[in-house]
Amino acid sequence: MWMFIILGVATFLWGFVLLAFLPDSISSARFLTPGEREFMSNRAVIAGTGRTEHTIWKWEQVVECVRDPKTWHLFAIALLTQIPNGGTQNFGNLVIKSFGFTSLQSTLINIPASVISAGTIAVTGWLASRSNKLNCILIVCVIIFPIIGSAIIYARAHHVPLGAQLFGYFLLSTGPGALPLVMSLLQSNYRGVTKKMTVTAMMFVAYCAGNIAGPQLFRTSEAPTYPTSFRAILICYIIAVGLAISLRFYLQWLNAKRDRDEGVQGSASLAGAVGGKVVGEQRDGTDVSVLVRSVELNPADYEDVTDWNTVGFRYRL
Repeated sequence: MWMFIILGVATFLWGFVLLAFLPDSISSARFLTPGEREFMSNRAVIAGTGRTEHTIWKWEQVVECVRDPKTWHLFAIALLTQIPNGGTQNFGNLVIKSFGFTSLQSTLINIPASVISAGTIAVTGWLASRSNKLNCILIVCVIIFPIIGSAIIYARAHHVPLGAQLFGYFLLSTGPGALPLVMSLLQSNYRGVTKKMTVTAMMFVAYCAGNIAGPQLFRTSEAPTYPTSFRAILICYIIAVGLAISLRFYLQWLNAKRDRDEGVQGSASLAGAVGGKVVGEQRDGTDVSVLVRSVELNPADYEDVTDWNTVGFRYRL
């Protein structure tokens, strides 16, 4: 209880520090020179985020966000991966104790599980940064292991060996790696200030709802095996895998359709395609500062338009 109180108060107080010192926009960043502000503004445009200042709330972008199939794919994947996360993060020690370990041993065993989670996020993040076609595949990869792990733990009522149960618990630790990959897709595949704000808010709702719902699956009456919880975790992850595969095919289809309609290939998010101009599909190690300076921007590039209405925009897969 005290851990939640202390961390909660610290988070609340830190919010005032951010409110006081974190700039609202690039132009208000006092630690940047005028030249650096202009450079950063141009970089934001080339990255596909478009105009970020002096914008207004556009309800048509909210409607477009809700109508966009990829929004609901990402929302569902986030929700379905956070339901298991909410349960195992809050009841992980109880699950390990049900294997026959003491409270102290359960806490110690959670250390390598946390290391696995951190390592998964770091490795998949690095891999995703190397290519614009790996995110959905990596989401599937990090979820496959929790599917196996939850199946092993769910089957322990049929006398699964203790070592296998513990192995299954460790396999659950890669699951948290899915959410950063989902957020990376959101950042790269949405343009339009209001549209991006809307989908970001939806991701926050999915994150909170999943972490609230997850602990409710662990019923005291079902201790120590908690069959309902691990059956639900298994189902959530299986559906999430199906949605990640579906999302990849959908984004691939969108890119192919844009290639046919526009006759332009490239990626607005990674290759610097802005307003129909394409620097190239691969950077080939080109420094980002060189890339930014090599693109000639025009007034239309700064408009607050969505990815649906940006010529040359290609989606990260």
